[in-house]
Formats: sequence, structure tokens, C-alpha cells
Amino acid sequence: MPISVTWFDDDRTTLHYTFDGDWTWEEFYEADKTAYTMLKTIAPRNGDLIVDLTHSTGIPSGMLS
Repeated sequence: MPISVTWFDDDRTTLHYTFDGDWTWEEFYEADKTAYTMLKTIAPRNGDLIVDLTHSTGIPSGMLS
């Protein structure tokens, strides 16, 4: 899977998005749904976010549209 979402820490305070290779906006939206579901489990606390694009080949076109 080109985008994964996991907890960065055992206390579940930080989500970690990892982008590998080519990915699409549809895959991003699916990962975002997963993240939202995960964040609901810690409500009413807020969560932090780490976005790792180290192994991504770039951002798909259409970002600003």
C-alpha cells in the first residue's frame, strides 16, 4: 500500500502517515478516512501528525484544484 497510517507512539497521541512511491488522491482519501477513525478513538483529545514523504516519488497533480 503506497500510504500507511499508524500510531507513532504507544500512548496514541501522534499519527504517522508514510507515503511510498507513487500514490493517488483516492489512496490519500482512503488513508485519511482511516486516520479519522483512529483519531475518534482518542476523542476528546487532539492528535498530532507526522507526514513522511521521504520515499514518495512526488505529489500527484491536482493538489490545488
